[in-house]
Amino acid sequence: MDWADDVAYSVHDLEDGLHAGMVTLGQLRDGGERRAVAEVTAAAYCEPGSVSVAELTEVFAALLRLPCWPAAFDGGPAALAGLKNLTSELIGRFCEAALDATLGAPQEPPGELPCQQRDEPSAGPAAGSPAGPPAGSPAGSSAARSTPAEAGLAGPSAGSPDESPAGSPTGSSAGAPGRPAASAGAGLAGPPAGGGLAGPPPSAGLAAPVTRYSMDLVVPRRQRLECALLKGVTAYYVMSRPGVAAGQARERELIAELAAAVLAGAPQTLEPALRPAYQAAGSGPARLRVVVDQISSLTDTSAIAWHGRLCR
Repeated sequence: MDWADDVAYSVHDLEDGLHAGMVTLGQLRDGGERRAVAEVTAAAYCEPGSVSVAELTEVFAALLRLPCWPAAFDGGPAALAGLKNLTSELIGRFCEAALDATLGAPQEPPGELPCQQRDEPSAGPAAGSPAGPPAGSPAGSSAARSTPAEAGLAGPSAGSPDESPAGSPTGSSAGAPGRPAASAGAGLAGPPAGGGLAGPPPSAGLAAPVTRYSMDLVVPRRQRLECALLKGVTAYYVMSRPGVAAGQARERELIAELAAAVLAGAPQTLEPALRPAYQAAGSGPARLRVVVDQISSLTDTSAIAWHGRLCR
């Protein structure tokens, strides 16, 4: 699920940024701009010392050399089709890489947490990365297993550019609505463009059948870095724009005020579907959780409308 979220938001935020004109293909093809994105990526999405800016810059340049990138984007029908093709190709690239690596990796017996991500075994650590598993890795884990942080990618943190609370711009401030996290995972439901799966058929060469809770998800390091770089594009060109921080501060205030108003008037202020859960809640924190569920279900427009109605 974490990988599905990363893929869906990183790719679609890039698409939204290009649509809105906040990101341009010319910027991405400029060497200086790519290095600036790599620096933001290293600082915001990678563990210190795990990957160098030089390596990220090289990975970014190689990603942009893929033939799926359109030559230009002017908002016309052909450009829109080209951008949609780019989106599909990037999602397919990330999903197929994880699928192929997972089916080709030796799997351990069931009993661990499902869908832990692992890096593909490599000949050795990348330049600038730690020479071995970092301190604090899960006890009992195998040498091949690593968390996203151990692979050089930090998980989302409070206030990081790729996260946004309910009622604030989801994924990016480019103006597009949020997308369900499962949109990236949907790429696994059918064959990729151009035919069947690139990897071996399910269960080929595996000791046990491929089932939901008996497999570990393996995400190659390079695709992790590519995905992080797409997050860095949004962070650099969209979330770092002048005025964005002030706008986010106002949104946090609106959400806090709305939560207080909904809680004060509950259960009447809740939608009918959530009222039974509120009435059955046995404590203050449990009731507050229902209020949080209510607010998180609202779109930006709905949250503003509710605030105007309840906070006058």
